[in-house]
Amino acid sequence: MTGSQGDLGGLLAAHRRRVGLTQEELSERSSLSVRAISELESGRVLYPRPSTVGALVDALTLAPADRRALEHATRDNRSPGTGPWWWPDAPLLLPPADFTGRAFLLDMLRRHRRGVVVLHGAVGIGKTSLALHHAQRVAADFRDGAAYVSIGDGCGSEAVLKASRHPSSGQGPDELSLALAGRAALLLLDDVVSEDQVRAVVDAAPHCLVLITSRGELRGLPHVTHIEVGTMPESEALEVLCGVVGADRVNADPGAALDLARLCGGLPLALRAAANRLASRPHWPIRYLADKLRDRTKRWQVLDAADDRLATAMESAYHRLDDEAVRTFLGLGAHLPRPAELPDGLWHNGLVRRMPGGGYAVPDLVLAFAEVCVRRGKARADRQAAV
Repeated sequence: MTGSQGDLGGLLAAHRRRVGLTQEELSERSSLSVRAISELESGRVLYPRPSTVGALVDALTLAPADRRALEHATRDNRSPGTGPWWWPDAPLLLPPADFTGRAFLLDMLRRHRRGVVVLHGAVGIGKTSLALHHAQRVAADFRDGAAYVSIGDGCGSEAVLKASRHPSSGQGPDELSLALAGRAALLLLDDVVSEDQVRAVVDAAPHCLVLITSRGELRGLPHVTHIEVGTMPESEALEVLCGVVGADRVNADPGAALDLARLCGGLPLALRAAANRLASRPHWPIRYLADKLRDRTKRWQVLDAADDRLATAMESAYHRLDDEAVRTFLGLGAHLPRPAELPDGLWHNGLVRRMPGGGYAVPDLVLAFAEVCVRRGKARADRQAAV
């Protein structure tokens, strides 16, 4: 068997290849995502949940000795400071290895050693990457460990308890208060939709640092620091491009690189998608891709083909809209006149930006996605009419 005993990713990849499975086939057998398997094998996730390891072991039909070796490698990855038995069994994910910029926001975060900080901003703005990067840098300062829990459309405090090894049979604020009482730990709650999802966690963790990412401001939470994550400055956007495609290529046409950054709207997800596209096409001048992206419809197609995470984030926001917001959103995609005031649902879900002087701004990439949604609706209606 290749891979050292403590190399979880290497062991998993070796076992998978030994039985002749691709990552996609192992995903189908284990009911885990291809991305989760890829991140384990590459070492981006070092601390999988026991249920994840169990699903992989069963899917690979490992012999008892190989099973013990894989489980032992998982335990070896957990340092003594990972967290005590009561802490959620959901360790921090690793941030992007090439995380760049955001110096001002990181400086603001470093000022907060405890309490609750809400990082809010539009879809694709890089809230989670920023929170993970900061959390990884300061996690060692918390004696009781650090953990990550994805909230999304889940049930908030119950989601934290579900991820926990806490033995209590109940699931509610009292059990959470007991678990967090007196603890000095870091908890990252990702993609929070509403205040009610995290109110119990916030109340139960006075000695912890709780980082919350959300598309809305969550102004209903008391005694919380709110930090808006805005678009990436052009200088930092160029740093991202240099990191992915190389400084020589960027310096060969800095004007085109700047155009590309602007066409991506200052959204890190879009910018990384464009950079990945260039990295996979080393013969393309940056100007060539920038010219392709000038057409808004083509811009969406090119970026989505390069990296589907932006589309996934947009889809998530779209499905959370109420009926009024959906009608307005589709109206934007159909090129109807923009209303002076948009439904708050579009802003709360990160699809529009508030302007300092009042009103809202609709990013071009959001308009492009709205057009995609309109075309899908028309195609669906045409198919139904044909039947």
